[in-house]
Amino acid sequence: MANRLFAQVPSSGSLLIVDPRATAAEAARVQAGFAEQAREQAIQAEILAAEQAELAKIYSKDPWRRIGETTNLARGSGWNEFQGEVQETVANGVVFKGRYGPVLTVNTDPSYEQHLVQRFDSNQQRQKIGQSTQTTVSQVRDTSFQRKIIYGDDLFFVEGFPYPASIGQGYEELMALDSDYFSYTNQNSQVITIHKLIYGMPCQKIWSAEEMVAAKAKTDAKKQAVVDKVLKSHQDLADKGDAYGLLRMGERYRDGEGVTKDLAKARDYLTKAAAAGSSTADDDLKKLPANQP
Repeated sequence: MANRLFAQVPSSGSLLIVDPRATAAEAARVQAGFAEQAREQAIQAEILAAEQAELAKIYSKDPWRRIGETTNLARGSGWNEFQGEVQETVANGVVFKGRYGPVLTVNTDPSYEQHLVQRFDSNQQRQKIGQSTQTTVSQVRDTSFQRKIIYGDDLFFVEGFPYPASIGQGYEELMALDSDYFSYTNQNSQVITIHKLIYGMPCQKIWSAEEMVAAKAKTDAKKQAVVDKVLKSHQDLADKGDAYGLLRMGERYRDGEGVTKDLAKARDYLTKAAAAGSSTADDDLKKLPANQP
């Protein structure tokens, strides 16, 4: 019994045998859970950062477009990312060979065409009348490596494309509004019907007072949705007895973060979190005002 600890149970006055090895195992389990959660959060943050970096590249190019009588933000529903190589210029636009689709689904395919690398000298014996002459002939083959970017195989028309459009010139990470179809006669006198995108006239957005208020309300609503989602996640974890969820809900009620400040609820959650193995909750409990419920 040397490795056992004894504690008094207040309700019965009897002794409760506690195995310190079991307590250590539970603490290790909780710590492993925290570490796994931290790793998962780091991975998700890395993925999100990479996605945001890619989006920034695309959306930074002419974000506002004038189409007809309206000024449009080149993102969201109806807008496609596109890439391609100029095939020819026609009335009011450019024919591309490449690919288009939802943002972040269109990527180039680097393909390397390797030419044979071989340099060598050969000695050839050449017989001439009256004498024998040895001539060295140097033979050199192409040693270059050509990098070819594969944009895709779709033909499509971009109306109002504002950039230089020399045949063979490549573009990528651009946005255009999805439209209907476009028919034209190509250089071989063939009538071709292909999909049409509308680039629009790049412009600066001038915000009205009403639009500023609406934009702020929309932004605030998005932020609140994120706050509510995180709060629900913490509450769900706490309801399952998870130490981290209990800790965060205790801190939320202590600080009034996303919930109405309630020190009684804060104490309850922090007490449960400490019992579940959270040393931070134990420290937070000691800092709660003693004269407050």
